[in-house]
Amino acid sequence: MSPRRVLTVLAPIGVVVGMLLGAAAPAMAANTPPPQRPHPKGTPAPKRAHPKLNQALPQGFNQLSIQTTPPVAGAKFTFAGATITTDNAGIGTMLITPAQRLILRDNRQDELVVATPTVDVKQGVRAQFTGWFGAGVYRAGVESQVATFEFDYLTSFNFTNLKGRVVPPSLMSSLQLQSSIGETIDLDTADPVWLQGSQVVTGSNGLESKDIFYKVNSVVVAGSNVVNRAQQRFVPSQQQLATVKLLFYSARFVATDAMFGGGIGTGIDLQYPDGTTRHIPFARGHAVTVDDLPRGDYHVTVVGGGLKMARPVSISRDQEADLDVISYVDVAVVGVALLLLALVILWFGLQLRRRHRGYNRRLARQARRDRKAAKQAPIAGVAAAVDQP
Repeated sequence: MSPRRVLTVLAPIGVVVGMLLGAAAPAMAANTPPPQRPHPKGTPAPKRAHPKLNQALPQGFNQLSIQTTPPVAGAKFTFAGATITTDNAGIGTMLITPAQRLILRDNRQDELVVATPTVDVKQGVRAQFTGWFGAGVYRAGVESQVATFEFDYLTSFNFTNLKGRVVPPSLMSSLQLQSSIGETIDLDTADPVWLQGSQVVTGSNGLESKDIFYKVNSVVVAGSNVVNRAQQRFVPSQQQLATVKLLFYSARFVATDAMFGGGIGTGIDLQYPDGTTRHIPFARGHAVTVDDLPRGDYHVTVVGGGLKMARPVSISRDQEADLDVISYVDVAVVGVALLLLALVILWFGLQLRRRHRGYNRRLARQARRDRKAAKQAPIAGVAAAVDQP
């Protein structure tokens, strides 16, 4: 093909390409970024806006979040004139400004107020505010504060003897408990009492609530401790009715005549370890069984038919006590026997005295005879000398 023929073919193509390039030039110019001009102070201008810290929060606001540990529903807190109430998960939130967050950080003690230090969780269970944990944490626009609570339980007591029979609580004069955290509680009645049942501690996984248990140190009935120290325990969070077994025993008292045997008396006066006395009449056979006696030292006196003599009895198990009584007949018999013995002794004394007096008389007569004989001996000697040639 000749050069002229080639130019004739390519000329229309060049025209089309030029038209296309002319149409694309304005679009390319629009997409080309303008040259960056330096900031007046020498720092480059930002290429894009700074992203929001928390997309869920309104622009210019932070969030205050209060978490109760353990979770307490219905706990109320006030801040900046608003009230925050926790939900079933123990969490309450409200929107605050950054300035309010700084105020909270600087003076939480006065600005963040616990409106309900005590929250009734349910019947017999309440939550008590114990304090704030740490200084709080701020992350992603959220100011988190942790409020710790302890749970108290209204605990009642049920007393039984070793056989499981119920013992009236009115017999108890004092009760001492000791908690697993070292607290000692002294009670003078068996009425229901609020006991701390949980404590917030720092564990390997952070804050956690631990149950508290209690040991029974003493239950005093009639002046005697009727439990073994620290052998019985209970957990208020698991049992709000604590059953305490008491060392109560039964004793059978039988009164018999000390000298002749057989039953005697109409009843007994039983003195308890605290000094109180209880009169108990005998049943058949001059005997009586007394149940629910606290362990301890007693004094028993048989009433009627004889001399009143208190006898010590130590109750530490179920037992039978034989009470020997000196009856009036015994006293009379012993009196007569002593009288007869006295008469016999007197008679023997008189006999000895008489014999002694007779012996003395014989000695006196013999002495007079000896003196008389001594006086007559010289006269007889002189007469004998005269009669000799």
